[in-house]
Amino acid sequence: STVHSSQILSTAHRSLAQTSTSVKFSCCCKRRVCFKSVSSLQTTDKVVHLLSKHKATYLLVSFAVVSQVYKRYVEIGRVAYVSFGPHAGKLVAIVDVIDQNRALVDGPCTAVKRQAMPFKCMQLTDYVIKVPHSARQKFVRRAWEKAQVNEKWSQSSWAKKIEARQKRAKMSDFDRYKVMKAKRMRNKIIRHEVKKLQKEAAKK
Repeated sequence: STVHSSQILSTAHRSLAQTSTSVKFSCCCKRRVCFKSVSSLQTTDKVVHLLSKHKATYLLVSFAVVSQVYKRYVEIGRVAYVSFGPHAGKLVAIVDVIDQNRALVDGPCTAVKRQAMPFKCMQLTDYVIKVPHSARQKFVRRAWEKAQVNEKWSQSSWAKKIEARQKRAKMSDFDRYKVMKAKRMRNKIIRHEVKKLQKEAAKK
């Protein structure tokens, strides 16, 4: 349905007042479509300025609050990926926070003993296990297995990318040559099929 710019402004004003996330809306007039994104940190005067450029009745296409919430926080039970160091490539769980730079981690299912580890060596994942503060290793192991962290991690795109990168690093020159020839053959087949379809479409 067609609504006026004043209605769009009032809706945007309410959303900006109620949320701390970004508000994305789009509106269009007869021949022109404009997509604007307004942050809650901006004033509504900027919204007025954006919409006042078009002296026409607007058709409200979409109005949605875009969530930009960061969910990977340092917390007890948060599973982290060790990016470098002696245990690089393994998963650990945070069981205690020592200070702003280090945490006490434990990896009972990944052969990582309980130790202090700096945050700069870890990358937080989306997985969280339910363990109390400074839980013993057997409780961490039980919660780890119950949450099926290893299974979920192996199926994630993050783990698959790491595995593919490791495989590429282990390839020899001859292996890379075989991959190059296979890609060329694949691209040749694709181009041949595309040309065939284009010729059939042109005849019709």
